[in-house]
Amino acid sequence: MEPAALERELARFSHWNALALVLATLLSLGAGRLWPLGIVTAFSFSSFVVRLRGNWTSTGAFGNANLATCIRWASVVVACFAPDSTPHSTVALLALGIFLLDAVDGWLARRSGASRFGAHLDMESDALLVLWLALWLHLFGGLGLWPLGAGLLRYGYVLSMACFRTRRDTERRSQFARYGFGAVVIGFLAGVALPNQYGAALALVGSLWVGVSFARSFWWAFGVPLKVRR
Repeated sequence: MEPAALERELARFSHWNALALVLATLLSLGAGRLWPLGIVTAFSFSSFVVRLRGNWTSTGAFGNANLATCIRWASVVVACFAPDSTPHSTVALLALGIFLLDAVDGWLARRSGASRFGAHLDMESDALLVLWLALWLHLFGGLGLWPLGAGLLRYGYVLSMACFRTRRDTERRSQFARYGFGAVVIGFLAGVALPNQYGAALALVGSLWVGVSFARSFWWAFGVPLKVRR
């Protein structure tokens, strides 16, 4: 696939995946369970992997880095079907394992050569981890709706870029955003592992950090009053 055509496919997936996961979030809130998010994620991500076959790496092979990334999002899908009585510590350990695997797939990608498909799948898997933790904290961690603000930020950003005219047509990628991802995951992990005011405070700090990160991204993409695309 030509680079320009591949970029269009990646953007199309981001738009539809964002819409699907926002709807899945609403369904999960209505059901009071995480399984709607798991079902929608499984369909969305697996269809993306199948649709982009042949473009997984420069050689066309799937690659170990992409395999590690798939294990990450598939683990989130499985976790969405865990019993409501699953201990906080178990959820925290699973989330920590998924988070650490992010470093592994990055290391594998650097060794074998990163691909646009792999980088995009990694980014979407990062956002999914944050959304899952945000929903879990609301439904089972007693933190109210505010963690979902951080959990849905990426999807709001993607849908805004699809609906409004921007100064730039690509998503912003920066080291500050990577730090924001790490901060919100660590904060949410603390919120899961420490079901008290200290965990809630750390989750709030992580949410604020990633909020600042996306505020920078919104300004980078728009920087002027929004205008609807025609």
